[in-house]
Amino acid sequence: MLKLSDDSITSIADAVRTSKIVEVALPLGISYFVENSEGFIKYDVAQHFDPSLINYDEIDWGNEIKLALAAARHFINDENVFVITSDFEIKPIVDDIYDELNESRLIPQALNIALDINSEYTFKFNEISITVNELINKDRIDFNDYRLGDEVKLLSDVAQFVITKGFKPAVTLDLSDEEFDLIENNLNTSALFKDLISNVLDTTYRYGVLGFNSYIELPSG
Repeated sequence: MLKLSDDSITSIADAVRTSKIVEVALPLGISYFVENSEGFIKYDVAQHFDPSLINYDEIDWGNEIKLALAAARHFINDENVFVITSDFEIKPIVDDIYDELNESRLIPQALNIALDINSEYTFKFNEISITVNELINKDRIDFNDYRLGDEVKLLSDVAQFVITKGFKPAVTLDLSDEEFDLIENNLNTSALFKDLISNVLDTTYRYGVLGFNSYIELPSG
């Protein structure tokens, strides 16, 4: 794994924070990666994201680098190859990065930009077509309004009960009272979860449940 101590990551972040070269180089690097993403990850990110819309004046690059390095420790193996192994688990990473994620100004901006650009992409459920904006309304959801680190930690603690190693879904009802309480408390605490569920329920009400609206009498208007 990438062998960086917390002190080393902090030192690197502090150096980045005071570097004028980094202020210029990192935005250029993000643009280059997006424009050439098919060569790096075999996926055209540019179709779904526009880095020119990022307000870089709001970005603390020291914190963003600290977040990236803290997360990278879990993804880079002994040969310095970037991998997600079958043993990858959410929770250890969350415990490592959620404080830095709370302070990130780049990630909320990126999520808002991606949501806006992809708002008219359509999903089909049976005979119904639903846009991204109908599932996650870009006028109601502003990722800058949330402490994303806290949100990710709350939801990752819930995800451990439905996602196994390697991100394979495995829902189980064989839970203790304490585990049920944790799920209930975390979902009640998560502002993002409640806003997303409210949005999805509004859409479900309008269309019926996943295409079975022919069996539901919806009010006119």
